[in-house]
Amino acid sequence: PNEVAPAGTRYFRRQFTMPAGKQMTNATFNLTCDNGFILFINGIQAGQSENWSQPAKLNLKEFLTPGVNTLAIAATNTDSAAGLTGKLTVQLDDHTTVEIFIDSSWKTSSQERALWKTTNFDDRDWVAPIVLGSLGMAPWGAVSFGDGDAKKWDLPPPPYLRTVFAVSKPVQRAILYVTALGNYEMHLNGSRVGRDYFNPGYVEYSKRVNYQTYDVTALLRNGTNALGAILAGGWYCGYCYASPNVYGTVPKLCAQLKSSMPTEPGRPWSRMIRGSSRTGRFAREICSKASSMMRGWKCPAGTRPRSVMPIGNPCMSGRHRISRLAFRQRIRSKFSRKSFLWV
Repeated sequence: PNEVAPAGTRYFRRQFTMPAGKQMTNATFNLTCDNGFILFINGIQAGQSENWSQPAKLNLKEFLTPGVNTLAIAATNTDSAAGLTGKLTVQLDDHTTVEIFIDSSWKTSSQERALWKTTNFDDRDWVAPIVLGSLGMAPWGAVSFGDGDAKKWDLPPPPYLRTVFAVSKPVQRAILYVTALGNYEMHLNGSRVGRDYFNPGYVEYSKRVNYQTYDVTALLRNGTNALGAILAGGWYCGYCYASPNVYGTVPKLCAQLKSSMPTEPGRPWSRMIRGSSRTGRFAREICSKASSMMRGWKCPAGTRPRSVMPIGNPCMSGRHRISRLAFRQRIRSKFSRKSFLWV
């Protein structure tokens, strides 16, 4: 384990069955990976972390179902040693527990396969992982899962999101509709959209989600355009009431750009993690230094922003009566548990 492991992603999965006739009262997965992981439950993303020294404590009650459940982990190593450890604890209404450890009962592969995260995937050709040793071994040492007296803050850096699209004719008006489960900051062709912070604002996420509408006509240009976003957990899955993951475990973004002239189809959104390892852009979360941000991530290749000042005026907010039925329906669709937008 002290040797340098190859950089890349390895895939792990395990199935287990919830006991019949019993109700689940709580489900917590203490999980960490050097360097990071993305967790899927029955094909749905349920959590992620980029900091192995501050293990994630994920509430999975809303993701587990009666009968067979599939745990799937994409574990990524960037350099040096690589390791994955954790324990899922499910508490039942009869005061019994189900415990699932990261051990040799899992299956693993170095190749990503179609539907590998789902229950019906055939993993008979996958192999058992190698158990390196007990928790606390070198080179990682003691790893606290938050059971001690010292408070551990899991503050992963926010993902930077980006897509590129083309405009072939002059645009008379362009409106950008945006909302998120978490906090977002939008950029168009290098200029920040709007002057406000912590959008879309705090709400009772189990009941409603606010959205903002911006006039971004002045920011569009003929030819290639770049739309970017910085996404953070905020009140949704950051620290709220001194606890993380109060409403969910993964931040999500929903955005729609509508113009007077049709635009050519854009590329799929790309995602990159960059910046301070303790960046979250909210409350106890430390903002990135300018030197650690990616140069040019929010601009089309070979262009510069038209203005360094924020541009774009909010002409309607979801705090008022929502009249954009189509976008409201899209929010409901994309933010449902079975079908959400995570880019």
